[in-house]
Amino acid sequence: MENGLGSSCIANDERWSLAGATAVVTGGTKGIGYAIVEELARFGAAIHTCSRNEAELNKCLKEWGAKNFKVTGSVCDVSSQADREKLMEDVKSTFGGKLSILVNNAGTGFVKPMVAITPDEYKFMMSTNLESAFHLTQLAHPLLKASGAGTIVNVSSLAGIVGIDNITIYGATKAALNQLTRSLACEWAKDNIRTNCVAPGSVRTPLMEPLLAIEEFVAKETYRIPLGRVAESEEVSAVVAFLCLPAACYINGQVICVDGGATADPRLLLFYLPPVRIRERERAKGTKFCFYFLVCTSIMAEICCGVETAALKSCEPGSRAARRRRMEIRRLSFVAGVEAPAVEDEPSEKRQRMDGGSSSGSAEKSGTTPGGSPSLEPPIMASAELGTSGRRPRFGMAAVRGRRRDMEDAVSIRPDFVRRDDGVSARHHFFGVFDGHGCSHVR
Repeated sequence: MENGLGSSCIANDERWSLAGATAVVTGGTKGIGYAIVEELARFGAAIHTCSRNEAELNKCLKEWGAKNFKVTGSVCDVSSQADREKLMEDVKSTFGGKLSILVNNAGTGFVKPMVAITPDEYKFMMSTNLESAFHLTQLAHPLLKASGAGTIVNVSSLAGIVGIDNITIYGATKAALNQLTRSLACEWAKDNIRTNCVAPGSVRTPLMEPLLAIEEFVAKETYRIPLGRVAESEEVSAVVAFLCLPAACYINGQVICVDGGATADPRLLLFYLPPVRIRERERAKGTKFCFYFLVCTSIMAEICCGVETAALKSCEPGSRAARRRRMEIRRLSFVAGVEAPAVEDEPSEKRQRMDGGSSSGSAEKSGTTPGGSPSLEPPIMASAELGTSGRRPRFGMAAVRGRRRDMEDAVSIRPDFVRRDDGVSARHHFFGVFDGHGCSHVR
């Protein structure tokens, strides 16, 4: 198979082998770096690694020698420019001026609020995580080009893709590393050098061990991961090794997240219920919330139904004769231009006592004659009682019933009334809509 640059991807079993390849892995004595060294060595590559700790480096070299892995190493602090230059000189002499694979794995980080980070801490993290990768890649370019098919793999982090509090500078360095990967993939493709990046989520490494010992932290992290657990170093190193294989010869400029699906499943919604794998206390919280939510929903439904039933009942008319009498009185009053007196459907004993207990008194109060015919004359009341408005005062529920009947009868007389604005008095007049069943619905 020919790629766009003319180089061929091997079409046999050699696609899955690194026999004869040479590689440099920074920070290869522990964590993800250690797993990457072993993974590449199993595929047959010759590897040179580095570490700041000489004792750890010698211990690892001894272990790899016992496994017949072709691994060499040197002491190097990648945050130091002089150490980086010395490292690449050792690599050049060890591999005869050619390099197939460069894995920028070394990095550091700490959890600290942004306002508490000192200038020295900022410089150290920038030089270790970003400047080292940039400088080593720059120094390795002639060696990678000389090999004929070079591969660069940067080890970034999920913190460079999504925002995570209290690791601001760490996330910034990893985000810059992601962009460096994309830019170099375009710039160095003409030299047949592929550049990719692996962005792990939470991984069980020595750097993460203090945090993974905290139960609350583990619960929070696993809650955000669909697979429900943190990754192991070998699960990240397998992806790095694949990107270095000839079988991945057409993968270039990619940032591959190895996070168990965390970036594909946003678990920060307000009403998201915890999954079953969360510890019992978290699951109980979710169940309790669901129960309360259903109860509140049922109560609100009952209240809405009750309000609607009460509204319908309030529109039910009284007796047929009383309704006809009230409508006729309102119609005649509307035509005569006077306010109609209030009419009660069924006067109670208390109202009769207030009216003097006589039928004539009731007839006068109701605005009808003893014979039951409508009266067009409004009741005679004291001027103090009338007030300045000239309307009969109403109080309490009588006022509500009076206003409601005013609307009902007005709509009954003029069904075409709608809401209108009085531009002269700047007042709003609201009228109801008669539904044909004796009910008026206020708009």
